[in-house]
Amino acid sequence: MHSRQICIVYIGKASTGTLEEKTGKQYHKENNQLSYLERLLPRLTAAWAYKRGNIERYRLEKIAEGDVPWKIIRYEHVTRPESKIYPLKRTSYVRPDTFEMQLKFLKNECNVLSLEQLTRALNSNSPIPDKTVVLTFDGGYNDFYSEAAPLLVKHSVPCTLFVAPAYIGHDFILWPDKVVGALFLLKTNNYEYPKFKEMGKRYYEVLEELGGAEEITLGRAALLVDTMHKMSPDKRAEIMDQLGVMVEQLGGIPVERQFMDWEQLAEVSAAGIELGTMGFGHKAASEISLKDFETDLRASFGEFERHGLRVKKYFAYPFGTFSKDCRDVLFQNGFRHSFAIGDYPPPRPSRKRATVIGRTQMFEAFTYCKELFAARIWRVEQQVGIA
Repeated sequence: MHSRQICIVYIGKASTGTLEEKTGKQYHKENNQLSYLERLLPRLTAAWAYKRGNIERYRLEKIAEGDVPWKIIRYEHVTRPESKIYPLKRTSYVRPDTFEMQLKFLKNECNVLSLEQLTRALNSNSPIPDKTVVLTFDGGYNDFYSEAAPLLVKHSVPCTLFVAPAYIGHDFILWPDKVVGALFLLKTNNYEYPKFKEMGKRYYEVLEELGGAEEITLGRAALLVDTMHKMSPDKRAEIMDQLGVMVEQLGGIPVERQFMDWEQLAEVSAAGIELGTMGFGHKAASEISLKDFETDLRASFGEFERHGLRVKKYFAYPFGTFSKDCRDVLFQNGFRHSFAIGDYPPPRPSRKRATVIGRTQMFEAFTYCKELFAARIWRVEQQVGIA
């Protein structure tokens, strides 16, 4: 392990221009700074397609071509991003009022099932009602407790929450959030976008093509995180190490507790929210040995049991990565289904490994009205002309 990663945090303020002072309203403008026309044109396009019945027609065409008549949708945060210390990627949150609109739409226009009801139907090869939608959340963040869960209960919408027990009740920060937090601490101290030899020359050429490689923006922070996801753990650790050195010199990034505690998790479970696991330590399945993957999996169930919580045999892959071998391990431990991010072929029952079922990420920028939401659920944005 590298000695200087950004797991070293500082509770309080950095030396100048702190993240607490500047991140909220100033930097979250980037999450909402689509121009009026950029927001209006997709909405009008989707509204026209919805009114003419084209979204439904495209959905039925996809089913005729082999798609399933049901979808699982995935959320991370339901929050007002300007209230956060750490900038949130545009693709990671919906606002509470948007989320409530979406719940009303699902109740009125779709057949909402729990993940247990869906998997039971898949296991028994029973028919699944048309336009079925299942809701899932990943992470166990504080805002699930404060914003999402009350709305789910209010509208009687079932949901499954995937969590990694190691993060519950702690001030740990996932590495992508550390990267974003570190970059914006640099920005508040008037640093330019840092250069890492590990990124390669082409990466910075792309930044230049996008308008310059000097300024730190939320979009460029997201690009760095996405690129680091594709790196080997050692190469990623080198960048984390370099960022850590810079951040330590500025006093460290402030701590913001992002995850629920065990009492809150027990409360949402008692309210009817199903619980699934992401492994104990939220480790990417593609980056650890099979033995460590199984150990981490079993440790997660041990921790749930220690806290008196019942968890379903549902596994969501951290960062969406997996292999056939880890699917075998899941099956051997009683998991028939696992859940990734993105589009995957319709699941086929297997006698040796867990199936992989894709989920569609929901986020504010592309789902803030019911017509855009409908197109996103059924993955017909391209047909509608808003992709």
